[in-house]
Amino acid sequence: MEGSKVAGKCIFHCELSAPLYYRIKSGAGRPVYSALLIKKIFKSDKALKHWFFTHSKRSPRRPGLAAAILILLFNTALYFPRTTADTLAQIKSSNNLNIDQSAISISGLSSGGFMAVQYHLAHSSELTGVASVAGGPYHCAATPSFFCDYMLWFLPRGVCNASYRCTATAKKLLPFGFYMGPPDHEDSVDSALALAEAGLIDPLNGLNNDRVWIFTSGQPNKTPRDTLVPHEIAVQLKDFYQALYNQSEAVEGGDLVFVDSVQAEHSMVIDDPTRDDNCDAFGHPFIDDCSYNTAQQLLDHLYPNSVKQLATSQGQLLSFDQQALPQATMADTGHIYVPAACRQTTCPLHIALHGCGQTQTMIDAALPEPERLYFYRDTGYNSWADTANVVMLYPQAAASEDNENGCWDWWGYSSEDFHNQRAPQILSIRSMVQALTGPGD
Repeated sequence: MEGSKVAGKCIFHCELSAPLYYRIKSGAGRPVYSALLIKKIFKSDKALKHWFFTHSKRSPRRPGLAAAILILLFNTALYFPRTTADTLAQIKSSNNLNIDQSAISISGLSSGGFMAVQYHLAHSSELTGVASVAGGPYHCAATPSFFCDYMLWFLPRGVCNASYRCTATAKKLLPFGFYMGPPDHEDSVDSALALAEAGLIDPLNGLNNDRVWIFTSGQPNKTPRDTLVPHEIAVQLKDFYQALYNQSEAVEGGDLVFVDSVQAEHSMVIDDPTRDDNCDAFGHPFIDDCSYNTAQQLLDHLYPNSVKQLATSQGQLLSFDQQALPQATMADTGHIYVPAACRQTTCPLHIALHGCGQTQTMIDAALPEPERLYFYRDTGYNSWADTANVVMLYPQAAASEDNENGCWDWWGYSSEDFHNQRAPQILSIRSMVQALTGPGD
């Protein structure tokens, strides 16, 4: 579910994206972009009024255009009211949250899976585990590649690797695309060792005793299977962690589980008795019902013996303001789920990262209301976290010109430091964790 534009071509799920004019004209994406257009055209109310009255005098047809702009502005205000969401610090205070700083973990789907691994390596001393669903090895997009460096030299290395080696995006989405993977996990190991030595990620002994859970949907000789991030890429992620655990700086034999027994397409697999199985579905909302509770299984591994029998959720799903974060490339609003028990007792914290095309704005634009499933609400995390008394944090990435599908940055669209502690998105996520674990307001 990864996205970028190169030389006028759109790769990484371009069927999820449409030209700007189409989104506005069709209405499907109007709420997404009308605000951006108005913001670019008019810098202030005074400028808007000046444009309206000036152009109304010049031509009898101008008032109609001006009126249309005003109507668009009005509609934008309805779609995009100024956020009134609390900050995470305010939510912490009002809910009396006390996070167990020795029990913080992270997981993610697709681009979120790649980012979860990056965050784990960057701040391993602050985490107890990681789960990757349809992700790949650390720093994959920036590792050396003869194919990308010499045969497709005209593409940025990160874009080339992400398209042709670390995923099968080019093969799946381009008319004459092909796949040159898998990447070599040893390159990722070398990168991690060098970055730890340079102080750009935590020392590798921060991985001591960490629990690792890796999921890939489908073995390669069966169908359905993940056709975007093939099985062998997840194998390289497994080999990467096993190699790190064999390094002298890290504990030998980390607690690692590799799951490839579920045949499904590229998605977050759930088990919803009210829905028909759709294991082979590829596309929005990238949540497939395939009689397997991914969220339950990964939480049960990351927090052993804490996940109990599923019951009706008693917690509360809240939104929080992300606009005050120290770095850009994030959406205005994130989400957090607070189990009822966590208002009275100390609880672990789990960070869950969506995949590309899974922000609420993109799901709303792509699907009619009955078909809308949201990563932060409908993947099963909250119900199972409720039984385990785990606070769920859902940071939200933002779509942009360089990231049309709201992916997490694992190939370098936000910074050349996308994979280490200097990464804009890693800094943002860590600031959220600090807001929940630090002293209250």
